[in-house]
Amino acid sequence: EEEMRTMAITRISIFAVVLAMGVACSTLSNRPEGTWSSSYFSNPDAVWAGIELTLDQLGYEITSSNRPDGKIRAVPAESGDGDGVVLAIDQIARTDDQVMVYVKPLSDNSETPATSTQLEAAARDFLAVLDRKLGG
Repeated sequence: EEEMRTMAITRISIFAVVLAMGVACSTLSNRPEGTWSSSYFSNPDAVWAGIELTLDQLGYEITSSNRPDGKIRAVPAESGDGDGVVLAIDQIARTDDQVMVYVKPLSDNSETPATSTQLEAAARDFLAVLDRKLGG
């Protein structure tokens, strides 16, 4: 009986690990390449306001905004560290209280396009400030 119990616990543990790996893989594969994301347990309107405040704080100018679709596009207001970077942001409400924010940093068509390091830094900076604002 003890051996059967040990085998059952082992099987359950293996199943749990395999299930967790499958969930993690599907989550990662759903995120488009070059996109950064964060999840917030907050009202979608509060997240949207947080996105706008974060862009303003980081010195970005919103060039297009579509609240019903949850899409914002922003460029640096003045040349500086973010020069050459365009942020394409999507806000997707998963449930009434969980909102995903996806940030895809893109290089603009300037003479000196942003490097991959600059793009990654822009996305990380944006999400770090948004996390502080929303407690993500």
